[in-house]
Amino acid sequence: MFKRILYLFSFIFIFALLINLSFAADTVPKKVLLSTESVVRVLSEYSDGYATGSGFVIKSDNKTTLIATNYHVVKDNPYNISVWIDEEETINAKVLAYSDQKDICVLELSYPIFLKALSFNNNSKQGDAVFAVGFPSAADYLSDKEAHISSDATITDGIISAIRETTISNHGQSIKLFQINAAINSGNSGGPLFNKNGEVIGINTYGINDSQGIFGAISISEFETFLKDNSIYISNKNTEINIYIVIVLIVLIVLFIFIFLFKNKYKNSNNNKKIQLIVIVLICFVIILICSYLLCYFKAIFLVKQEKFEEAKKLIFLSEITKLHDSKICQYIDAGLLLNNRKFEESKKAFSSISDYLNSKEMIKESDYRYAAKLADLNDFENSINIYKILAENNYKDSSEKLNDVKYRFGKYNLYQLNNYYDANMIFLDLFKLGYEDADIMIKETKYIEALDLIEKEEYIKAYKELNTIKDYSDSKNIIKDLKDVIYLDGKNLYYQKEYKESFKYFNTISDYLDSQKYIELLNAHLYYLSNDKKETIDKLCEIFYFEDASQILLSYSYKYAFLSGYWFSNDGQYYVFVELDNNHNQDKYIDKYILTSNIPRYSDSFVIEDGIAYSFNTPVYEFNLLTPDSMQVFCYKNGYTYTLYR
Repeated sequence: MFKRILYLFSFIFIFALLINLSFAADTVPKKVLLSTESVVRVLSEYSDGYATGSGFVIKSDNKTTLIATNYHVVKDNPYNISVWIDEEETINAKVLAYSDQKDICVLELSYPIFLKALSFNNNSKQGDAVFAVGFPSAADYLSDKEAHISSDATITDGIISAIRETTISNHGQSIKLFQINAAINSGNSGGPLFNKNGEVIGINTYGINDSQGIFGAISISEFETFLKDNSIYISNKNTEINIYIVIVLIVLIVLFIFIFLFKNKYKNSNNNKKIQLIVIVLICFVIILICSYLLCYFKAIFLVKQEKFEEAKKLIFLSEITKLHDSKICQYIDAGLLLNNRKFEESKKAFSSISDYLNSKEMIKESDYRYAAKLADLNDFENSINIYKILAENNYKDSSEKLNDVKYRFGKYNLYQLNNYYDANMIFLDLFKLGYEDADIMIKETKYIEALDLIEKEEYIKAYKELNTIKDYSDSKNIIKDLKDVIYLDGKNLYYQKEYKESFKYFNTISDYLDSQKYIELLNAHLYYLSNDKKETIDKLCEIFYFEDASQILLSYSYKYAFLSGYWFSNDGQYYVFVELDNNHNQDKYIDKYILTSNIPRYSDSFVIEDGIAYSFNTPVYEFNLLTPDSMQVFCYKNGYTYTLYR
């Protein structure tokens, strides 16, 4: 009888295993579907837009979460790299390692998240079935919302058409590449290529233009080599003993002991012995229950210490009993689940209520640590910085580094999103003093972006001055050269419009460019108050006598008498003198000089010169035309004669 029971039990057990294997064999696509839960969409933001790609989890524990993707997805990113974790939330990521030659990259999230790491398989061959998973941008047009989470990912299937060696970059070595016919479109880049068991065999990379059914994926063996070269260790294999297998073994052991005892002692039992048998059965059941409970409890404690709260929760199957001897373990697990679900403020309160239990004090800090990262992802940088400062003072993890990282992101946010160049520059300067990597580059980038903005606003002088401090950055030299031309032409136009003050600003900015210095001398003369020495100004005007209106300025109101004063000779040897009026004779403040002549007809002993014409009582009497700094022609309106005079 009991042999039959034993055989029946063994048969049921083996049959269950076979059913499980059969079920697994029939549900290969489900393995791929389960693996897609670890596929993420990567967002790379720019100052004037963004780009998206795909990635997948290669490592995830209580310390870090690493994402694999293509390097070209984030290569040109100047502002922010992030990963979507739900419909409305992203987590910031930074480049941990990359290879331009292999076009592969590893991103590290700002704090760990609860996602399963995918396993690899590098034994693929031609003809194997494959499944490409990712977030093609074009697919967003088929929906009212943009795809953000794993359930939105696109799956295309095909086979490995060929295995090739190819060179991705101009300077790199050839790498192993799978030619596949599973469609890969823009946005799929960086996503995983699965085999039928949901294992990653490649990284989706590109398609061939003007072709159909020819797509490429980098072999996972290339990625594994890259990880080794960069000392990035990952372990995706579960080497722990399954608790449920242990429980089944306990049940089998107890069952076999019971059968052995029954067979030898209770084969021909009476009623009393049957009662004893029932008692033994109950005792066995209790033993099994107690052993299973204790095993699960201690395993849960072990998992909790490793911050594997989801797994620990499943093992506490008699929570009411657990609360009798360890009331805080359930609270601790619930607090941990809040942490995993990114409800950091709630998890902090929960851990604070049991601060003396296990590692609660550290978990309070961990809640703050992750909350600070979340705030930064929500662009609440100031509060994030404040939390990191407190954590850094307590030397928690790498909070000091995270603090500077968030400041760096805050600087970029001010620069690219808010166009707040002053605050951005101050942040980068502060980081530069702390020796933060790339802070000096971002100082230059800030000046560069601000200069481009100023150019759009046609504030060329300010832009020129900014770029002049970063001549060797980007294409600043070429822009500076173009700006000089613009400033020079604008300066000339302002000069012709007699906007002398503005014109002076332009030419003074580019004083060493073309004839800027000559214009500065002209403008100094026009704006006579800029000159401390009128005679020095006249001498400089004489040096550029033939340039623009230099000769006309010499006869302008400010300089005419100073320039004309002295002896001028005619061809017949007679001389003429321009002298100052005595203060007692200067009845009109506008009449500063007069001319004494011998053969030029006189109207009056005094007159006013305006634009080269001498007026006496508002009547033109002479017209002066300078030939050289030392010669001129004087036209006399009275007799119509022109006289040539020399200094």
